[in-house]
Amino acid sequence: MFRNANYIYTVYQERNFSRAAEKLFISQSSLSLTIKKAEERIGAPIFNRSVSPIGLTEFGKKYIAAVEEMRRIQNRLENDIYEINHLKQGHLSVGAGNFHSTYLLPLALSPFREAYPKVLVDMHESTTQELLKKLDRGEIDLLFSNKHLPEKQYRKFVICHEFTVLVVPEKYCTCPEIRQQARTREELSRYPVQQLENHLLPPVFLTNFQQTPFVLLRPGNNSRQRADTLFLEAGFQPSVVLELDQASTAYRLAASGLGAAIVSNLMVRTMEPPQHCCFFPLEVPHTEQYISVYFPKEAIMTKAMEEFIKIARIAIPAVL
Repeated sequence: MFRNANYIYTVYQERNFSRAAEKLFISQSSLSLTIKKAEERIGAPIFNRSVSPIGLTEFGKKYIAAVEEMRRIQNRLENDIYEINHLKQGHLSVGAGNFHSTYLLPLALSPFREAYPKVLVDMHESTTQELLKKLDRGEIDLLFSNKHLPEKQYRKFVICHEFTVLVVPEKYCTCPEIRQQARTREELSRYPVQQLENHLLPPVFLTNFQQTPFVLLRPGNNSRQRADTLFLEAGFQPSVVLELDQASTAYRLAASGLGAAIVSNLMVRTMEPPQHCCFFPLEVPHTEQYISVYFPKEAIMTKAMEEFIKIARIAIPAVL
């Protein structure tokens, strides 16, 4: 029944016979014939070919679920073998968004590779929504994210915390009183959240920037949701000149003078500093969040996962 499971699963992933055939390095006609024979042998159709892109039949959904469960079992067995060998070989797959995979994950991956050079590390870079799907399907082992996930479904290991910073081009900071509230990159990088809570690093009020254009992330993004909450509490709708998918792009556009951006203090800390921008801390608690590593509670924590989390919890905060 599962003789051609890899072919069938690839078609399911690609939703297209032609793309699946290219990925499998076989002809489309050969792939179509193989799957047709597999369906005849099983005794039920797996794919609904009457819709575009192709979908799954009711039986097909059960078949794919069984294949994914088999893959999880296979991964667990392989990881058990790796643990027996004391991580002399193995595999670890980590997912993260653009900023985290570029600036934070390398801080943990480098010492992990030094400690376990024979463990193959695979990194997936995408949106949290897409990475969550991969995590649930068992395609990645760990998810590196600042989004809060349900505790009933996922185990959580906090790596570090961050808070939100308002980055404003100097040309929009013409009021002397407001400019006096601006902080340097070093101050925002050095001070912990407790400094904000105790007002040792006084926050700026968003109402001072009602006439300022903003560069924000698209609706639905975790950071955009927090920004919308801040604007709602400030009592005004911002003038949004551009919506983006990546916070790092918003930061660069703010540096170019296009408009103000709301980003993480870790981004201000790690990315190249803009020349003509003012930095302002914002009110907590809406601006504070934690960057954590997640994996499904039903999954088994392998030795590779355990060691990576240990290293990440030491290496990343040490640099930040």
